[in-house]
Amino acid sequence: MKIDSQIGRLLDESQNAHRCAVTTDVNLRRKPRRRCESGELTMPYPQLFARTEIWAALNPRERKRRIILALAMLRSDWIFCAQSAACLYGIEQSYQIHDNPMIHIASTHESGIYRAKRSDAVIHRVYTPNLQYNVINGAKVTTLPCTIYQCALVLPFEQILPLADSAVRSGMALDDLRQFPVHSAAEALAIGNVLEYTDPRSENGGETLARSRFIERGLMIPQLQKEFPNPQNPEYPFRVDFIWILPDGRMTVAEYDGMAKYGNDRKTIANHVHREKLAMKHCGNTVSPRSSISITRICSIPTNSLPSSSPPACRTAAEYAADCSDRSDGIDSIGGIACGSFREPCRKWRLSRSVLRKVP
Repeated sequence: MKIDSQIGRLLDESQNAHRCAVTTDVNLRRKPRRRCESGELTMPYPQLFARTEIWAALNPRERKRRIILALAMLRSDWIFCAQSAACLYGIEQSYQIHDNPMIHIASTHESGIYRAKRSDAVIHRVYTPNLQYNVINGAKVTTLPCTIYQCALVLPFEQILPLADSAVRSGMALDDLRQFPVHSAAEALAIGNVLEYTDPRSENGGETLARSRFIERGLMIPQLQKEFPNPQNPEYPFRVDFIWILPDGRMTVAEYDGMAKYGNDRKTIANHVHREKLAMKHCGNTVSPRSSISITRICSIPTNSLPSSSPPACRTAAEYAADCSDRSDGIDSIGGIACGSFREPCRKWRLSRSVLRKVP
């Protein structure tokens, strides 16, 4: 009975601290293991425990965060890096980054992957020279520029761009990434893409994800958060998420959150959009003041099939088809928008002008 009360207190304390329960007492470890067999508790990592109903309700990022904070108590010498460090920083990131059992640890000696014999636990040691760290909630993590640099080397473009945008919005200087060395053309390309395309004006990770899809599809890069005067209320100008202004003066607008922010029924939405169009015409926009298109359509249908109101492609349809022959035609839903899914990032045309022109 005494051990049961100690375990209950241990679980309550860890739950209030938003981490997994951990103990070095051998006697206390045996009892939670038996509770795991009955389904009352779950063991997401060796020697770490959590209540099953609480754990099931957590998203992948929060699960990884609770594991890391508990491991930091067991191994105070570990410095978490890459995706594991990004998990603890308050920056926007995709859940897909953390939907795996791997924990990333910085090492000044070598890199390597180590798998536990009796569990799914995986430790990835990442070689990190000139190691510096911050402390977040008791866990040591690499600095934010180092974390973004390491993530950029391994994550797909659509996953690293939201991280970089959010990091710069939080105060990180983008030029800090230039201090880290690159050892191959692929690494130079990855860092160059982050340096060129990061834009903190995107207000959330969803907008950044949409922008990354525009870039990967070879479409003209839009202006972000463009404001238009509001004659009826000058203190609150109109603002759009994405806008493409063509040489002939026509404009194409795309909204990440669609028109849901204007209301719940079609009549309310239509009235709001109509008033906005009239106001923009009054401001002098005489040619197609607002030609809007769904981000879903931009990201999912072939470039040469996009309607005339869509943003123009930077390449011809033949070039797009040749570069994207390895892409699937499936549709997935990430971050609230439906997008074409890709098997492998197409790097031939997504080159950073500041670093490379062509990848062998």
